[in-house]
Order: sequence, then structure tokens, then C-alpha cells
Amino acid sequence: MRFSAILAIAITVAGAATARTVDIGAGVQIPVCVEPGNESVWTNIQQAQWIASRMFVPAGITLEWRKLSECPDDGIKISFSSATKETDHPGALAYALPYEGTHIVLFLDRISVAGKKQLSSLLAHVMVHEITHIVEGIPHHSTAGIMKAVFDWDDVRRMSYEPLVFAPEDLNLIQEGLRLRRARLAQRRLDLPGANSLTESAPREVSQLLPN
Repeated sequence: MRFSAILAIAITVAGAATARTVDIGAGVQIPVCVEPGNESVWTNIQQAQWIASRMFVPAGITLEWRKLSECPDDGIKISFSSATKETDHPGALAYALPYEGTHIVLFLDRISVAGKKQLSSLLAHVMVHEITHIVEGIPHHSTAGIMKAVFDWDDVRRMSYEPLVFAPEDLNLIQEGLRLRRARLAQRRLDLPGANSLTESAPREVSQLLPN
């Protein structure tokens, strides 16, 4: 995902004593496991988690927030970089490994220029965008909504009072991705050949900040 003159992403559940699920009704539960992050944005992180959980309601998904140290096999793992080199995904805010199906990396040190008023909503939308890439299992972008490739300032302003929604095509891709994810996880538990594993050569979906 690319951004036009915006920056935001950060999430942590550091200090949470137990796994926390936002109750949104029946649906597929997906553990999202995060490592400890920057406490200075704790309030924004908590707000972003709540917003992100509600944004997945139409897709029939319940996010279960956990600490990275307590992540189950089927969890999506979010880690952070706080000393990112300029040559590491230049201008990027985060990247996901949709074919690997597990990992998202957020560049916390590149978030500091984000507008404080929009931080929680931007954070939630970027989180949902990257988690969706993992769930769909492909680096797909839509022409509108949560999975569009570029967020402009009109999108950012609207996010602050009304979250973007999934395009119909993404709701279909999410359901197909969930089916494939269940099959892949079952294969992994049985230790069968072909189960996905993290590799440096795995294709990456990058969230990027574009200059003015």
C-alpha cells in the first residue's frame, strides 16, 4: 500500500496480562500477535486495535490480540523496527509477507512525522490493510476502500470519522484466503511437505510513503 503525503502505523499490546478479544459477534477468530512497542503512543495503539477489530466485522473476522511471546501457530505476527536503515524499503511504513502468511513488519521510527490528530485512524487502516494481505494470501489492491493502493488526504480525513470499507471483491478474496489458510495450517501441523515457512526471498507487500 502506498500513501500520498501521510504516515502512520504502530501497534502493541505490551503489558497485557492475557489475550484480549474484541467482542464483535460470531466469526472466524484470528490471533494477531504483537511485540512490545512504543509506550508514548499507547492510547493510539489501543484505539487502533478497537477500530481495526470493528473494521473486520463485515468480513466475519474477529481479531484476538495477543503478546508475541504467546502467539499460537495460526497467529499473525507483527514486529517493529525502530532503527530502520534508509536503504531498507525506502519510504516504506511497513511490509507484509502475504505468501508466507504470517509476518508483518512495522517501521516505528518512520511514524513520528504522522499527524497526531489522525494517528489512531491511520494506524488502524494500515494495520487492517496489511493483515488483509496476509489473510488473502496475495498482494492484491482494489480501486477503492481499505485495500486501495494509495490513500490520499481525502481518505485520511474521512478515516478520522468514518472508517473505509472493504470492496466486494476483497470480501470474496478474504473468504477464499481463509479457506486456503486453514488448509495450509492443517498441513503445517501435520508437518507435510509444502507447508509455508518464512524465507527472506518471499514476496513482500510494502506500505509506502510518497513524497509531496
